[in-house]
Amino acid sequence: MANNDTHKIKTVIEVADYLFANPLAKRCQVLAKFGKKWQIGQRTVDRLIGKAKKYNNNRQNLQEKAKNEVLIKSAKEAAIEAENRRKTNIETLEKIRDGKFAIKYDDKNIMVPTVSDILKAIGEINRIDGNYAPEKFTETDSRGNDVISTVNVNIRKQ
Repeated sequence: MANNDTHKIKTVIEVADYLFANPLAKRCQVLAKFGKKWQIGQRTVDRLIGKAKKYNNNRQNLQEKAKNEVLIKSAKEAAIEAENRRKTNIETLEKIRDGKFAIKYDDKNIMVPTVSDILKAIGEINRIDGNYAPEKFTETDSRGNDVISTVNVNIRKQ
């Protein structure tokens, strides 16, 4: 019994592989190839074609699922990396803001942040944290509703 089931599964997989390799194959081509090979009737080949199509659909769904999992994993990694980069940038800017950040550019000289550097660091921290509201560039009426600007065009026939 198990041997018979294994043979049926192998048969379905073989038909599925043929249909996967030849997506435009017609029923008569499948019937000619496998009906003659295995000495089976039309109805049996039709059943095999149905099972093979389901098998191919499942195969494609599994491939799509694996692809989506890889995309999700890489997106999560990119988001974590961006968040870590953001935290590092904020830490550096906070050191500049607090005057604890100095750059050594040769053995004798050390560059300490100036007042303008500190103000720029504060502004950059606020920008990174999203403390600035986005600017709106649309025309609005007195209630704040968007106004669709209209243009009147007069065309005269001469």
